[in-house]
Amino acid sequence: MSNELKNFQKLMDAQRQWSDNTFDSGNFSATRSIPLSHHLQKESRELTEATVNCLQDPTEENFCRLTEEIADCQLLLLDIAAHMGFGVDIIISACRSKHEINKSRKWGKPDANGVVEHIR
Repeated sequence: MSNELKNFQKLMDAQRQWSDNTFDSGNFSATRSIPLSHHLQKESRELTEATVNCLQDPTEENFCRLTEEIADCQLLLLDIAAHMGFGVDIIISACRSKHEINKSRKWGKPDANGVVEHIR
């Protein structure tokens, strides 16, 4: 494993440990991923808002808020993965695989929010 991946794994492990210590619900198993996923939905909405604000008013304050929201979402994703028993190597492999799948798909037209989904 490269140093970058080792550092990423350390961050993932540290996030899970902090999460378990801070939000001790007595449940350190995979079921902790469910509330984390709900929290990710909330943070995703905040990320959308921060992105809009940054694009409409590209101040340093809005840029900083946007990077914080990106980090919030990323940390929650790492926490979910760690609670499900996945290591960074599995996550990177899955991302690479999904990227290849997405490259081979046909894509539709944007909806009212600009979202483009693959044609099923």
